[in-house]
Amino acid sequence: MARIQRIARQFRRSYAVAKPTPPSLKSAKLADPRSVEVSFTDGSSYRFHSLWLRDGCRDHSHVEASSERRLDASPLIARMPLGTGARSIEVDTAGETLKVEWEEGSVPLSTFDAGFLRAFADVCGKPIERGHVEASEGDWFSFIDGKPSSLAKPRESLRSWKQGDDVQVPRMDYNAIGSNHREFLQTLMDPGVVIVENMPEDRSYDGSILSAMAMDHLGGLQKHPRRSEAHWTISTQEEVLPSNMTASARGATNAYDTNKQLCNHTDQSLYGLPGLLLMFHCAMGEGNNSLTDGFAVAYALQDRHPEYFDVLSRHGMAAGRRLEYYTSGPLMFDTNHRVLHTDEKGGLTRVQYHESYRTPLTVPYDEFELYYSALSKFYEMVHSPEFQAHITLREGQCLIMNNWRTMHGRAGLKGKARTILGGTVTREAFYSAVRQMEQTELGLSPQEECGVPTGSYRYLAQRDALLSSVGGQQKAATA
Repeated sequence: MARIQRIARQFRRSYAVAKPTPPSLKSAKLADPRSVEVSFTDGSSYRFHSLWLRDGCRDHSHVEASSERRLDASPLIARMPLGTGARSIEVDTAGETLKVEWEEGSVPLSTFDAGFLRAFADVCGKPIERGHVEASEGDWFSFIDGKPSSLAKPRESLRSWKQGDDVQVPRMDYNAIGSNHREFLQTLMDPGVVIVENMPEDRSYDGSILSAMAMDHLGGLQKHPRRSEAHWTISTQEEVLPSNMTASARGATNAYDTNKQLCNHTDQSLYGLPGLLLMFHCAMGEGNNSLTDGFAVAYALQDRHPEYFDVLSRHGMAAGRRLEYYTSGPLMFDTNHRVLHTDEKGGLTRVQYHESYRTPLTVPYDEFELYYSALSKFYEMVHSPEFQAHITLREGQCLIMNNWRTMHGRAGLKGKARTILGGTVTREAFYSAVRQMEQTELGLSPQEECGVPTGSYRYLAQRDALLSSVGGQQKAATA
């Protein structure tokens, strides 16, 4: 059985979400007016700045129901001094809340849940005792959270694939996505490609099926600034193509001229931050596409030619495009993005490349030959029999790719009939969809999640479970 199929099976065994049992508050004391020491029942203890507590509190005195700050309660706007201190503190008998009374300010009292404090303790607190931390799945998608400190997924954890693995793309039935949501989302990130089977028909070619699936499961489609709709249409049938496009200008492009072959690339390679997911719904006919795991190529390049990996991750590749086929007006691009994006430790976070849009290179004279050799070798490997795989996308199927990793191309469709309805999903939309899924599976109150790192949701989940249990006992006692 193909390696990529084994990967999908391995995922299924690990998708069950076990609700953890994080700690409650054990005690708290004023170390001095400017800091508070908090101990938890897992044996850990931390010191928090008093002003951090005042500034970070998320109770109803500080935050609106909409999750926005109450500006009249903001210590920043009130110009509260750095030395703002606590007058007194109190832990409730159940160990669930900490109350802090302040020496000054418009809000006399702040209330903190135990889970909230433990969720931020490792980041914002000064550790006194580490205690016992329960093992958890962790924040499996933190590498796309957009924060400066985020690190790439470790190379050894990736389910990389190539043509030599006899690639069989993971597949999922359209009607099974809801009951296998976690598997679906994780597989889209790694190994970075899924074919959804048995898509409902979209005979009007209005993109409604694609849009609804993206909205329900992925956070929604990205809207192009020059299109009237979020999806795009590429078809061999002129009559189904959008009316807001000029036929003569559209037909002169590689993307919309279906008779032309497309080299393997990532979409939106000219964007500052390309869409994270790329979706192709084959609404009519069939056609052949090529696929390459860009991460597999990049890491192989690093092993075989480390100097090539280095230069492609340091220098940007000049690129541009004059997009003039929309009747609403033109859109011009002039960019210089690295082909290989890495984190501060050199881990690969994104591949960004499209040969069609490459313009005269702007690398320094002394490094031109090295850079060009690196780009040439990268292109060769991306299209080599070792790494490039081929699939046939048929009517009723939807190919979804991690656009930061999986590169795709198209065989020419001359003499064939096919209509593809496609679109992209932004990092922000996908990230929101995963956080919402985590909240639902952990039974987390949406009012308290804002700002909490997703990997620390387990601390809030415990608090909600306990309150639900206590509430149930109280109802039973009064019945």
